[in-house]
Amino acid sequence: MTSQQVGSDRTPRAEGSAGVQRAGSEVWLVLTSEAGEPRAEELARALLELRLAACISLIPVRSLYHWQGALEDSREVQLLIKTDRSHLAALHEAVLQRHGYATPLWLEWPAQSDQGYGAWLAAELVSPGAGSPAGADPPGDEDPAG
Repeated sequence: MTSQQVGSDRTPRAEGSAGVQRAGSEVWLVLTSEAGEPRAEELARALLELRLAACISLIPVRSLYHWQGALEDSREVQLLIKTDRSHLAALHEAVLQRHGYATPLWLEWPAQSDQGYGAWLAAELVSPGAGSPAGADPPGDEDPAG
């Protein structure tokens, strides 16, 4: 075996753990939830159209929580939003303006991605203060889903 493997996208990959390059790009994950699929999809599409997020995963969940003195049991949809640090403030404001809940869930945390996903994410986001995305296609031939 040589020092490089060829991945399914025909891009040489360095050998290592499963042949994945782990140079590390910082991405930010944000978690919020909405009351049902239609509202969650509407919010996700709005944030994507604004280019404040590169990808949003919609995950149906059942939530138990206290609200106004009562124990609630609700079917909701969580939105796992992938963005970068420079978009957090604008993303937060956009979520607050469009969210269906009076007190929406907002959790944010940094994560590390591989180089390819990080480059794709950065290319899909609007530069702060600009009106259009950087416009680069993701590396390889496949969508970077997730």
